[in-house]
This record gives sequence, C-alpha cells and structure tokens, in this order.
Amino acid sequence: MRCSNAQKLIIPQLDHELNNRKSQKLQQHIRSCYSCQAYQTELCRLNSGLESLSGQDFPAWIHHRILDQADQHDKVRRSSFRLLQLQKVPAFLAILLSLGIGFRVGTKAFDLKTRPETAKVLTANSALVDFTGFGETSIMELVSVPGGGINE
Repeated sequence: MRCSNAQKLIIPQLDHELNNRKSQKLQQHIRSCYSCQAYQTELCRLNSGLESLSGQDFPAWIHHRILDQADQHDKVRRSSFRLLQLQKVPAFLAILLSLGIGFRVGTKAFDLKTRPETAKVLTANSALVDFTGFGETSIMELVSVPGGGINE
C-alpha cells in the first residue's frame, strides 16, 4: 500500500468506518512506515483535542439564527428556480417565432419556382449569375440545358 492511500484511510479508520480487510492492510503498512505512523499519531492527537472541545455548548440564539438564515436561503433558491422554469416558456416561444419568421422570409426570398424573365443562359466557363430578381451576383442552382449552356 502506498503512503498516499494509507493516509487517506487513516481518518476513516479512526472513525471506525473501515472494513476488517482494509483495516488490516492499513495496520500492516503503518507498522512498516515511520511517516504514516507519525501522521496517524498526529491525527489521533488532533482528534482527541477536538473531542474535548465538543463538550462546549453554543448559545441557543446562534442555532436559531443559523436555521432562520438557512430557511430564508432555501426560500430564495426555490423562488429563483420557479422563475427559471417560467423563463423557459418565453424563450421557447421566441425561438419558435424566429424559426417561423425565418422560414417565411426564406421561402419568399429564395422562391425558385418563379424565375424572372431576365435569367440568362450561361456557358460552362461562368459560375456566377447576374440574377436581377435578387439584386446581386450569386451562385444559383445550375441546371444543364441542351446545347452546352447552363440554365439557372
């Protein structure tokens, strides 16, 4: 067993949380390792010092104050969670509306069924089309036509 693993298991051993097999392996390691023996001794001394301090009682008002603050924090957390749940509805509607508007604008702007009369027959050398209905030079769906040209 490595020292790093043994040192992680010393505290659970002091709290009697280890099973017999791990506890035996830990004891075997501690017997052969001076640094882990010192670490265990220091933790035992610290643990006994903390146990002697635990007999002191805190005033009741501190206990109630802490519980009241925890309750207030929980109320704020719950209301924030409800608010977050309600914010999902407008966000979903905004996304749905933007998709719908985008679809409508796209179908109107790129309507390929109706072509303007100014469409030109292109040669295979040209890839750009002067599409007057769109108002700028763009690459359109090219369709092969008999005679060697490309029709948009």
